[in-house]
Amino acid sequence: MFLSNNYDDLKEHLNGDIPEPLGSQLLLKLFVRDAETEGGITIPEKIREEDIYKSMVGLVMSKGAEVYKDEHLKNWKSPELGDWVLFKPNSGTRFSYHGVPFRFVYDDCIYCILKNPDAVHHG
Repeated sequence: MFLSNNYDDLKEHLNGDIPEPLGSQLLLKLFVRDAETEGGITIPEKIREEDIYKSMVGLVMSKGAEVYKDEHLKNWKSPELGDWVLFKPNSGTRFSYHGVPFRFVYDDCIYCILKNPDAVHHG
């Protein structure tokens, strides 16, 4: 599984083959925590992979043509490609594509844009 959280690394890995969402959906690359903790403890890859699907944090990789165009959302700030976002748990459809963990999520399931995805912890 390709576990990088770097937007440019992901684009290069996918070689331009990024799924294009339809309608008002966004394609999010699911956040993967670092392989090593601040204390220097190495987290096994299997644990990191299992943790991915509990994530509520994603990197915006592509957006459908109708994102944030619905009347009740038109004044919302639309995240840009490469932004980290917090989304509604269990929303959308998750899948792996070329070894990258993704999720399609509707625009009204995005709560906020994040500056630091590492700061989010599951409650």
